[in-house]
Amino acid sequence: MMRTITLSAVLLFLASTAPALADDVVLTLEERHGDDIEEIRMMVSEGRLASMNEDGQVTMIFVRESGSLITIDHDDRAYLELNRDNVSVMVDEIDRAMQEMRAQLDQMPPQQREMIEQQMGSMFGDTTEAPPERTFSETDERGSAAGIDCRWYDILEEDRTIGRACVAAHTDVPGGEDMLAMMSAMGEFYEELLSQMAGRVPMILPANPILPLTDLSGLPIRSFEQRDDEEDAIETELLRIERTTVDPGYFEVPRGYRSMEMGMR
Repeated sequence: MMRTITLSAVLLFLASTAPALADDVVLTLEERHGDDIEEIRMMVSEGRLASMNEDGQVTMIFVRESGSLITIDHDDRAYLELNRDNVSVMVDEIDRAMQEMRAQLDQMPPQQREMIEQQMGSMFGDTTEAPPERTFSETDERGSAAGIDCRWYDILEEDRTIGRACVAAHTDVPGGEDMLAMMSAMGEFYEELLSQMAGRVPMILPANPILPLTDLSGLPIRSFEQRDDEEDAIETELLRIERTTVDPGYFEVPRGYRSMEMGMR
């Protein structure tokens, strides 16, 4: 089963790399989700990011220059690539598929249609609803991770506190200026996805978590987020940084893997 890489883990990676150095950089992060604890390795080389799970499999690749995000499913020997050019294609496919599903539902008996709509849940929600705005509220508490000092911020969506992040000043992080540029590129990609989906795809995505950090000129090295259910709480912390040489093959899709079709067909 393909593991979903949290955005917090990606941001922690971005907070701790030093691309100006000759050697590549490998970050080890610990992610805690209830009783489940996993170490994730993040590797960076020449503007490319790769995330590796505990089984030694690369599950996500991000290429800054092209703005490409690739997720890899090793069980199905397949991959999905999203970039600035094909996001609109994906949204068009999802939109067409949803229209076909609604047409099929209209032909069903009322009781059966209601049952399926309940099972689908928010798939048939209000497509015009915007994601809640995310902001960071500074506290007086200090922290650290991997030898880097940080300040704790409350994470708010509208007026609701959903977690905390310990943010390091980018000037205290090797390569901090470059990391802010990388975060900006990822934030722009996310904003493009949100704008393409608005009013067309019945799915409410979380608010962009990157842009507020860019405004702070800060880089998170620890984070905690919790929704309504305690089991949904996720903690992420940077454990260590290594400067080494990374095999270029980690930033490529394995040979023989097929490209997954866009959309829902």
